[in-house]
Amino acid sequence: MYLKPLGLFIVSIPKCGSQTLERAIERVSGEKCLPGHIPVGQARKTLGEIEAWALIRDPWERLTSALNYVYGATRTHLDDAMNGVCRHQTIILKPQSFFVDGATRLFPFEALPEVLRLIGYAEEIPRANRSTPRWTAEEIRAHPRSGECAVRYFADFALRAAVSDDRHKPRDFAWQRTAGGPRG
Repeated sequence: MYLKPLGLFIVSIPKCGSQTLERAIERVSGEKCLPGHIPVGQARKTLGEIEAWALIRDPWERLTSALNYVYGATRTHLDDAMNGVCRHQTIILKPQSFFVDGATRLFPFEALPEVLRLIGYAEEIPRANRSTPRWTAEEIRAHPRSGECAVRYFADFALRAAVSDDRHKPRDFAWQRTAGGPRG
């Protein structure tokens, strides 16, 4: 999602607040966002050298949200859903690391309100695209195929660990644009 006035691209990672971010960015910029979940490298091919931010979610919480989103309103058994994770790589199940290669700044998912504030969004957060709760992260972690998921999302666990320390908190972020960019 490109915020043209700031020269800022915010990576739209499925189940990491992307619909919420899109609505907020459209309100701030007054323009429609680039459609879809576009990796940083692909965005740079179109937009040139840009500042790129991404929110990184706990991989187990993200997988839980994705499975609940895809299967929440169905009668699919958790075994079948986990088999699907291990067999398929649809966009919603791609690792977060697929999207963020070359991102300038990574934030923990829980920092969404502060990230919105940094881009100039001051309204109530428009929570969008929430999953129907069906399974918990604990149930998914306890599933016999969870080890395969952990291997598939290995890089995501490393990303999450990296953004969980104090260096990545938005309140400490000093990024400023001279042409009226966000003030943190």
